Amino acid sequence: MPHGGFAERLAWLLKEVPREAGSQSRFSVDDVVAVLAVAVPEGGTSEATPMMAAREWLSQARAATPSEDLRGAKIGARYIAALEDLFRLPAGYFENDDLAAQVDSRIAFVNSAAAGGMRLHGPCRVSASELTSEEIVQVHSELERVLTRGRHS
Repeated sequence: MPHGGFAERLAWLLKEVPREAGSQSRFSVDDVVAVLAVAVPEGGTSEATPMMAAREWLSQARAATPSEDLRGAKIGARYIAALEDLFRLPAGYFENDDLAAQVDSRIAFVNSAAAGGMRLHGPCRVSASELTSEEIVQVHSELERVLTRGRHS
């Protein structure tokens, strides 16, 4: 799971988050750029096409240090929101290390369960669940224990 800034988190999400639940297909950088271009259709500047502006922002964001504010102007905020929607992440994922760690552990758990032949469905978004984050972690821990015990039987 990622422990760095935006670039590490995005690389990890591209590798780990399926396009659809249970799918082996993953998003590409070109997919991300296309989504960003739709999020800010005017491209942010009068000179750049939406695709060029999105690719440039993504390149700059991937080169940013972890402490840099990627939301910056209104355009950056729209790009970040589009990424969070694309990967089905809660708002604040890219800025809040604790939230990111919780979500990353859920993603890793679902992938681990899938590797064990179990298909799980459910949102990553904390607000979409009636369970608290702690309760979800407890459920995941118990399922992981059962899955691990089942593999060694």
